[in-house]
Amino acid sequence: MKTLLLLLLASITVININAQDIAYGDWEISEVVDEFGDPTGDKVKVGYFEGKFNNSAQSGASLIVKVVDYGGAAKINLYEYSSLPNVTIGYKTIFGLIKVKRQNGDIETYDCMASESGGLYFANENYIKFSNLINNNNKEKVKVIIEGESFGQSKSLKYFFTLVCK
Repeated sequence: MKTLLLLLLASITVININAQDIAYGDWEISEVVDEFGDPTGDKVKVGYFEGKFNNSAQSGASLIVKVVDYGGAAKINLYEYSSLPNVTIGYKTIFGLIKVKRQNGDIETYDCMASESGGLYFANENYIKFSNLINNNNKEKVKVIIEGESFGQSKSLKYFFTLVCK
């Protein structure tokens, strides 16, 4: 139930995407606000990263990635052309995999859920595994690939970015 509540909070968290105000590659603590813009008292860790994406019409287009760690769930939002709204990868809520290449060359996969309202969610055991990656305390830079095909989309849809772990 707590995970569901955190995911609901994630969907109404307001964080401004203004490219010139973003510190890419850094993690910061942000206060969660409700749908009226009032602070809830909850805090989350937020990291912004730059990347590129390909689809059937574009190759190497700009991408902003926002990763939010709620402490019991996590969410990745993808912003094509570095602007709102965040990407909806699945036509419906669907589970898929993201690929991560660690600095030592190891390739790992992480299960997550693509919501029809946008974003990739990590909860329960999937959150634990993803949390162990992003909270490894050594500022490791990992390469991430999100392939649309894993979520029932076109094979040409791919997102690439480097995530700096906390």
